[in-house]
Amino acid sequence: MTTRPGKTRLFDNHKKRKEIGKAKQRETSTCRPITDGLTIIIPAINELDNLRRLTTDIQQQQGIVPKILIADGGSKDGTQVFAREERILLLACPPGRGKQMNLAARQISSGLLLFLHADTRLPNPDTLRRALEHYSLHQPHYSGILAGHFPIRFERKDAHRHKLFWRYAEEKTQFNRPDTINGDQGLLISKAHFTDLGGFDEALHFLEDQKIAEMIFKRGQWIVLPDYILTSARRFETEGKHRLYILMAIIMGLFKTGFSDFFELAPALYRQQKFARKLSLTPFFKLIWQIKAQKLGLKKSVRAWYRVGRYVRSHSWQLFYFIDQLCRPIYRRKIYPFLWFHDHCFEKLIRNPIANTLTMLLAFAWFMGVIQPAYWLIERRSAYDYK
Repeated sequence: MTTRPGKTRLFDNHKKRKEIGKAKQRETSTCRPITDGLTIIIPAINELDNLRRLTTDIQQQQGIVPKILIADGGSKDGTQVFAREERILLLACPPGRGKQMNLAARQISSGLLLFLHADTRLPNPDTLRRALEHYSLHQPHYSGILAGHFPIRFERKDAHRHKLFWRYAEEKTQFNRPDTINGDQGLLISKAHFTDLGGFDEALHFLEDQKIAEMIFKRGQWIVLPDYILTSARRFETEGKHRLYILMAIIMGLFKTGFSDFFELAPALYRQQKFARKLSLTPFFKLIWQIKAQKLGLKKSVRAWYRVGRYVRSHSWQLFYFIDQLCRPIYRRKIYPFLWFHDHCFEKLIRNPIANTLTMLLAFAWFMGVIQPAYWLIERRSAYDYK
């Protein structure tokens, strides 16, 4: 019996895990791991301090000496001097993360590629060796495209505050569920498979990670790599974690429903807030209303919201996963019984047009009837207090 990617078992049986681990050890001893031919591509613009830390982590990795290639989008902070002094390859690229990574990948003829963001850290010295062994262990079992990603933990200023939020965000990255894999988790893939996918989409300055992740789901297989990597929580901490998470949810919902007009105008709104103390959501809600009123009209707007409802319904598992996170102090271990109930029972009941319509109404009421006016009041008051 097969299950869909990311489907959750009720309990993580400890005995079974030990047996699987022993079997993998036996396979690893007889299967020669890929320990060379790895190129790490790091897109960066003005990330000198982060690049120093990440390249040091890479150079301290045990059992492997990968190539490092910085795809620089026009840094003004001395990145080029640093790369020259440290004898690290640097490629001058036009700005745009997708463009930078594609151009860097074209310089590599074969082997494996690992794309990492500049604010990534590798806390364990054998992370890369274990990742390559894990990848080579799975490679013979898949004839199509195979890609790996790491679970992540956020590197934040205060590790003791908002534990529920961070635990919710971090543990999702250990699942192979659609829309839970992004560039912060890294991308390990062979050059041949990357070329076969056509590389990253360069149409926008963002979402290139989501688009290639979706293509891999459609045409190949994702695997979760062992160990975890650290990623900076700076955007959540400076812009507001709940505000940024809401904006990410809006972006993903509109992206998945083909709402292209939003993405042509939204980046300008985001750049306008570069020096703001907190991210303001009101301009993005206004943009949604503006596009729906001026370009779509009532009939097309209802159809668009129906697609949003269908997308939200497909992510109903996140509510059950959240309940499991709330119950963690009761469970006292990492198990997901509510998520298991969703995957094996509840989801079958809601995979229909009626559920899509109900979810559409709930999504519209929640985002446009609750979230929008609430943040309008909060941001209006903040602006008044700031004056």
